Amino acid sequence: MEIITVVFWVIIIFSFRGYTILLHELGHAITAAYLSGEKVTVYIGSYSERGNTIYLKWGLIECYLKKSFIWEQGHCVIASNSLTLNGQILYTLMGPVVTVLCTIVFGLLAYYAVIPDWIRVFFGLMSFITLIDALRTLIPSKRPIYKTNGGIGYNDGQNVRNLFNQKRLSAKLKEVNIALDHKDYEGAGDLLLEMIKKSRHKAYYYRYAVNCYSQAKQLEKLATTYVGFEKTGEMNSNEYADAGLVSAYLCHYETALRYFEKAIALQADHEVALSNIAFSHIMMGHYEKALSLFDQLVQNNPENAYLVANKGLASFKSGQTEAGLKEMERALEINPEEPYTHRSLGIYYLDQNDSVRALEYFKKAKELNPDTHIIDALIAKAEAISITKT
Repeated sequence: MEIITVVFWVIIIFSFRGYTILLHELGHAITAAYLSGEKVTVYIGSYSERGNTIYLKWGLIECYLKKSFIWEQGHCVIASNSLTLNGQILYTLMGPVVTVLCTIVFGLLAYYAVIPDWIRVFFGLMSFITLIDALRTLIPSKRPIYKTNGGIGYNDGQNVRNLFNQKRLSAKLKEVNIALDHKDYEGAGDLLLEMIKKSRHKAYYYRYAVNCYSQAKQLEKLATTYVGFEKTGEMNSNEYADAGLVSAYLCHYETALRYFEKAIALQADHEVALSNIAFSHIMMGHYEKALSLFDQLVQNNPENAYLVANKGLASFKSGQTEAGLKEMERALEINPEEPYTHRSLGIYYLDQNDSVRALEYFKKAKELNPDTHIIDALIAKAEAISITKT
């Protein structure tokens, strides 16, 4: 007799839990139908299965009930994408709210109702079961729910958390747009980095922040942003090359080389990365390595003044003084407006103790491009030598 009683209660508990799932999903569905005015589909006993089910329809709500004695799963799908963020939050919360209401009602009946003891026990158990279900769905969990159609979802608590994060991000995005309207590019970049902490689309916001810091010419913040961006695993070859340029401008040549090499790993013929690997070797004093690389690059682009000038600089620094000067002079003939040709010639004459002529070339390089690498430091050095001589 006791075994039969236990079996009876187990059947009652598990079958009733299925009905709490039905009520839970209807809490979602009724709210969604009311807010959107469009069709809502409810799956009871599965996450999106239509086979082996009983089909029911009530107004805008259609329901697929799995032909099973015990229901352990449920899923609600909105046909409309028109719900506001507040609407989506309310819709998501109403499922657990219904479960919580069931907990309260059953608890009150178990405690206050004048009923036989076995019914009191039943209501008490139901109150406990619905409380556990409410907590299971309300406590955020990053554990994915794999749907029958191959999609991935999360419990209601995690979905609500994601929606609130999205709402906060939307507010932050408005602040970003205001900052951009006022041309406060650095401020916009700072706001975007704050958004990254709570966003699932980190690569998008990193790209946005990179653009803002680039316009603000905040190289240190750009370098830091690229460190975080790289961790997403979504940087492309151009972005690695740009990250390398930023590091090179900051004279972090080892880091620059690593970025340039990653760009080449993704795109073997990336010209910017290839030429800047060679340039970084010059800056690190690896002149023979730089000469070898520039020699190959010039063979493929014999009329590129930037490459020819830097090949000349690498040749000169490697001890081939006359050959290096000829290459620089040829680069000047190819394009007199290439700032790095004037920079290379300035370095040549500075090393030849002709600081006056070196200064002329350095100033011309800066005139052509104020961002020519360490040009201010080279000008200062030439001026200091000139003053010492006089």
